[in-house]
Parts: sequence; C-alpha cells; structure tokens
Amino acid sequence: EPPHRFYRCYGINSGLYGCREYPIIRADKLEGLVWKEVSRVAQTPELIIADISAARGSDGGLLKEQVEQAERELGQVQGEDDRAIRLHVSGKIRETQLDRQLKFILEKSQKCRSLEAAAAQAEGLRRTVLQWSESVRGSLQAPTLEERREILLHLLDKVTIDGEDKVSITLSTPTEKLVAIEELGIWCRHR
Repeated sequence: EPPHRFYRCYGINSGLYGCREYPIIRADKLEGLVWKEVSRVAQTPELIIADISAARGSDGGLLKEQVEQAERELGQVQGEDDRAIRLHVSGKIRETQLDRQLKFILEKSQKCRSLEAAAAQAEGLRRTVLQWSESVRGSLQAPTLEERREILLHLLDKVTIDGEDKVSITLSTPTEKLVAIEELGIWCRHR
C-alpha cells in the first residue's frame, strides 16, 4: 500500500491564519472531492457557458434578439435614408437635415455590427466550450496524470477549508483559456 499524503495548514505555526480544528487532511480524500466537482462541471458545459455569459453580462438568447431588433431598425432606417436623399435632391430638405439622418443611420449600423460581432463571439465561445467538454469527457473516468492536470488547470481556481472543516471549491471560468484553444488550438494556463 502506498504511503498516505497529507495537506497541512501552515497557518497554525505562524498564528496569522485561523486554522481548521485539524490542521492536516488526507490528500486522497480532498483530491477526490475536488475531482468529483471538477468532473461534474466539465461534463456539464451549460454551466460553463452560463458562467461566461454572466461574467460578460450577456445572455445568448437576449443577444440574438437584440441583433435581430437592431437589424430590423437598420432596415427601416436605411429606407428612410433613401427617402431623405431623394428629398434632399428634390430640394425638399436641407443638407443639415440630411447630415443628421446619415449620422443616425451610421450610429444604428455601428450598433448592429457591434451586436453581431458580440453574438458571433458568444456563439464561437459556446461551440468551443462544447467541443472542449466533449474532448475531455472520455478522460474524466480514468484520466492520466497529465490529463487530470490539464483539466484542473482549466477549471480549478482554489480550494479552501474553513475553521469548521467545510471545503469550498472555487472554479474559474475558463474564458481566456478556451478562447486560446479556439484561436490557437492549444491548451494554456489561466491565472
């Protein structure tokens, strides 16, 4: 039987930190608990996607609706643009009125393009998260040490144990890492 490994609270010696009642914990028990949670999240890409959306302050469905609304408004405004140009050419409106109309159309067009770019980026990231989740799904049951390390690098931020022996696992949203996967086709370290 291999020797047991332990994690130890070093704050107990320094007096700087409020340590747990028991300053050591078996590594296999803590690592098993952490791996179970990381695996659950890695197998549920919707959780990652929702967290990314929340961090960016966007909702994919809402963003799509905003793009569609902006495109409708832009279509209406462009029709008004043609009408304003005809009115200006016929001398029925002044150049300042035409300039205001063209400026309004340009602003609407920029808003629409910005929303379309945000929607495309959100969709690309969603696809990347789904692909990543699918690619690691097979590694979650019996991962090699390297596979486990890579998955933990993507999702694990920190693990803390409070003075009442409650374990808190903080997972990171792997936005930058997954964008790097999408853009470069590689895994990279985040934070």
